[in-house]
Parts: sequence; C-alpha cells; structure tokens
Amino acid sequence: LLINSLTLKNYGPEVEKIFGPIRFFVIYFLSGFAGNLVGLWYGPYHQMSLGASGAIFGVIGALLAHIYRTENKVTVNPTGISVNSLLFTIGINVLYGMQ
Repeated sequence: LLINSLTLKNYGPEVEKIFGPIRFFVIYFLSGFAGNLVGLWYGPYHQMSLGASGAIFGVIGALLAHIYRTENKVTVNPTGISVNSLLFTIGINVLYGMQ
C-alpha cells in the first residue's frame, strides 16, 4: 500500500497534467480493472481481488508511452522524469508484489 501510494504521489500529478483529469481517471480505472481481471484469470485460486497495483502500472505505462512518443521529437524529456526512475519503480513494485 505504501509503495503504491508513493508511486501515485510521485507520478500521478504528471500523468494527470499530460493527459487531463478525465483521461487520467480512464487510464487509472481501466488499468486497475484489467489488472484485477488478469489476476482473476491467471491467479492460483481464480478469485477476485481488489488492489491498485494494476492501476499504478497503467499510470506508469501511460507515462512511459508519452515519454517514448515525445522523446523522438524533442531533445529533452518534456516531463523531466527519467525512464530509469520509472523502470526502477516498476522493478520495486514487481519485487514487492511477489512476496
């Protein structure tokens, strides 16, 4: 919960600024829904879960996609967020989620 909260606090405002509040909500909601469906289908007990990790990965994925799309057009990353920090955050979330 703490890692998800910190991730959302660090990257959420930037994603909301880039995509707008409505698109941010759609990204967050659909990513969370899809993440929980994947957990239902591929989880060991095929049971519903309620978590925000899928939504967090969706927010980071949207930010990575934006950086990738705009990086080829400008010389400086417009968000000021390094791809390495995003990949590190993904790694921490994956490792924490495996516990």
